[in-house]
Amino acid sequence: TIEINANAMLEIVDAAKGYDGATEECVQLGGKLASFAMAPTELKDFSCNNGETWILDNSEDSNDVVLDQSYAGSPENPAHSTAICDGYCKGCALSAEEKNYACCVGTGCGDFPGDTNGWTNADENSDDENGDDEQVTSVTIEIDEWSDLELFTGAGKSHAEAVTACGELFGKLASFAMAPTELKNFGCDHGETWILDNSEGSNDVASDRSSYGSPENPAHSTAICDGYCKGCA
Repeated sequence: TIEINANAMLEIVDAAKGYDGATEECVQLGGKLASFAMAPTELKDFSCNNGETWILDNSEDSNDVVLDQSYAGSPENPAHSTAICDGYCKGCALSAEEKNYACCVGTGCGDFPGDTNGWTNADENSDDENGDDEQVTSVTIEIDEWSDLELFTGAGKSHAEAVTACGELFGKLASFAMAPTELKNFGCDHGETWILDNSEGSNDVASDRSSYGSPENPAHSTAICDGYCKGCA
């Protein structure tokens, strides 16, 4: 328990819960999920030592968003924000995943920013009058005489599904080293993108979250706006 001010206490719980379960536990404590802005240093330190931690969505305030995976949610399994070792992680875990959680308890919790809306793929398609899923489109980039890079938007696939889809194209997930600039630009414009693990080559690792994987749900690498992201999804 960490006293933030006279009206707000931070309770960080080292117990794995899904997002809904964590939310309910905080309510039972007389509070709600904690805003990242109320104690960014403490939440970062806790997650460094104990793993990714559920926090309130949209609660970064003036703190940097170190990673944005909010596009990955679905109506059935929305993405919600977490505290990680590097800071505020926007929509970086799906509701069904079990994480530690942080609660704010006290009458002053409403003074800190944040909400519980979460993100789904549908959020990205709010301009679609029919509510249809985003259309899958692809871009082909010729790398050399023997290799093309196929980039897909709107596909919304898990890692296993993406591997299968590449196999059906008689290929495999792309190596980051084959086209780092194109993959970074694509990650900036369209969101985090599955790529081949351990494929950074001589490129820097922009972020390393490989420690968060489990045998049942391994972590795999992605291309993000900042570059090669090791085990980031």
